[in-house]
Amino acid sequence: MVQEEKNGLKYRCKVMSGTHVLLLQNDDEVIDVTDKKVVAARLYYVAIISADGRLLLRNHQEARRAGDLKSETNANDFCPTSGYRSQIRWSLSNFHALVENSDFTIDKLGNVRLIKK
Repeated sequence: MVQEEKNGLKYRCKVMSGTHVLLLQNDDEVIDVTDKKVVAARLYYVAIISADGRLLLRNHQEARRAGDLKSETNANDFCPTSGYRSQIRWSLSNFHALVENSDFTIDKLGNVRLIKK
């Protein structure tokens, strides 16, 4: 069981290795999940959660071995117009994303559906 609150902050969702996320530039951004190109550019999965709390996000279409990607790790903020990024290292302080099973679901055909709250 996870505490509902810690240091005065409430937990919003649970993120584990393998969880898919749709990256946003800020929390107020609205994206069209019916547009396959938009989803393809923003869909990553959590590959590694470091001990210091940073996340290593890998593009969902990336098929190369992890060792081949080390030189391509980028720690800059996400920008959808910056082109393809194989993996991104992100700290939770600037984590702006929709999280699978909390904000959206993906079916077997790859269709994304937002969860209404």
